[in-house]
Amino acid sequence: MRMSGVDAEKDADLSGHDLSNSCPDNGPSHERYKDLAESCGIAWSSRPLTPAPDVPFQQAIAAGIAGLDEAASGFRIALSPSPAGLAALARHDLGGRADVVMMPPSAFRAMLRAQARDEVLDHASNHLARTRPGESACTGMTSRHGWLAALVGGGFVLALWLSPQKAIAGLSLLTTPLFFALIVLRLGAMIDGWLARPTPVTLLGDADLPIYSVLVPLYREPAVIPQLLAALLKLDYPPERLDIKILIEEDDLATRDALAGLSLPEHIDVLMAPDGRPRTKPRALNIGLIEARGALLTIYDAEDRPDPGQLRLAASLFRALPASTACLQGRLVIDNADDSLLTRMFAMEYAALFDVVNAGLMRTGLPVLLGGTSNHFRTAVLRQVGGWDAWNVTEDADLAFRLVRSGYRVADLPSDTLEEAPARLPMWFRQRVRWMKGFMQTLVTHTRSPRRLFGNGQTWQALVLLALCAGTLLSALSYPIFLIYAVLSLSLFGWPNPATAMEAAIIGIWSALTAGGLIAMMVPVVLGAVHRRLTDLIGWLPLLPVYCLLISSAAWVALVEYARAPSQWNKTDHGLARTSRRNRPVADHAGRSAGPPRAATPSATSSV
Repeated sequence: MRMSGVDAEKDADLSGHDLSNSCPDNGPSHERYKDLAESCGIAWSSRPLTPAPDVPFQQAIAAGIAGLDEAASGFRIALSPSPAGLAALARHDLGGRADVVMMPPSAFRAMLRAQARDEVLDHASNHLARTRPGESACTGMTSRHGWLAALVGGGFVLALWLSPQKAIAGLSLLTTPLFFALIVLRLGAMIDGWLARPTPVTLLGDADLPIYSVLVPLYREPAVIPQLLAALLKLDYPPERLDIKILIEEDDLATRDALAGLSLPEHIDVLMAPDGRPRTKPRALNIGLIEARGALLTIYDAEDRPDPGQLRLAASLFRALPASTACLQGRLVIDNADDSLLTRMFAMEYAALFDVVNAGLMRTGLPVLLGGTSNHFRTAVLRQVGGWDAWNVTEDADLAFRLVRSGYRVADLPSDTLEEAPARLPMWFRQRVRWMKGFMQTLVTHTRSPRRLFGNGQTWQALVLLALCAGTLLSALSYPIFLIYAVLSLSLFGWPNPATAMEAAIIGIWSALTAGGLIAMMVPVVLGAVHRRLTDLIGWLPLLPVYCLLISSAAWVALVEYARAPSQWNKTDHGLARTSRRNRPVADHAGRSAGPPRAATPSATSSV
């Protein structure tokens, strides 16, 4: 089948299997469509039919109308409008049209998916790599990257063998500008994010809300489905304007079986992706993007519990902000902080990142590395930049770079999404290895052509992203090196006594970076903990350097894994949380209790 339309928008789909087993058409939706067919005097069929060979998949799915192979099906046209389009169709006189047949939505979509299966899957995996090879992690490192890595790594090892002190001094000289930039960004963001006053935004009423697509990728997550569906059904958004797509994998029988017995609402669809490479979350998201009907789109992970008013607030902000604002980043909050020491540290880390650092950067118009969930997009822009890179295991960070390269900006969405943090070290470690490996992929991908990265009038934006991504990665890799050197030096030689002005200058720079680094690391954590009413966890703050050592260990393992299996996805299991802080109120910037989160109402205003 030829896939027409904008190729970048065809990212998705689904199995060539009939999904009626996963989401049976035996509920209210089935009856409404059947009744409409009878009232319009046209035929009704829930059996598979044969599409015409040139049906454009995306347009047919969106419009709910497709041409049929009349010889094979007995009809020329199949109809299956969206729920919102049913009323409009009922006003048309279709009586006497023997060539028209009405189909239930799942049968209609499965019919088209089966025909477009191979092309859609290829698009989901390879469209970005094929159309923008310089912006996909699929092609890996260039020879220039390989030679540079060998030169720097080999040179450092050789220097360390010949003169450890000079090797460390050289490493410090190379990394000081990057670490200084990272410290300045964190401290500046901390001050701005903390001192900025919220501004009221008028929330849109139901009649003004656009269609909103919600993509929820699942893989081996049957345990969280009840919680997930409960959270999705609590969203304060008109169901007829929601387009929720649950994305599952073909071999995930447990999740498929858990969904099979459910009677899902009309606005929740199940898409099943066949086996393919790479087996990553961004490939699944691309599979959902092609069928997304919304002008706006967001992603939720399996365990997410977004604030019910989040979509309404995001839609209202998008209406108020300029078109150059392509993405809003929601605030991720660790809910199971009391499960273990790791979850406590994770909770403080996220509070510092999303409530202090990222919020401050976005308020000043600077970009951030996106989180993997609760990013809200203008769907047209997302398609314009090529969707997600299926080969990058931190598709969120990569997408932040591509948005900047295309001249778009990201803004803060002060709405919470509760998340579950891994409570046990093995699972936490695998997740961090994936994140660090993805940062490596992203840096390699977007430094292939510095001219393209900086040549679009977004130089400062690109520099900030490079500092955030490279700074996070290199600080994790170098932290144990500097720590071991400092401990050994102090143990063997005592406090340094510079003999020359150059030595004094080097020691001064080291001291300033160490002090600034500690402040930039610790203070945002304290401020975020106060904001999130996690003050009872601040006593664990002295363990933060040890926690950073764990992150460093993950970075070094990621370096090895990047060389061996760059696109291997280390999955995080969910549904294991034992505690919850969901009902704890969130404080305002002054530390006063603001009460528990409230769902927004159409007539209310919200502060951002």
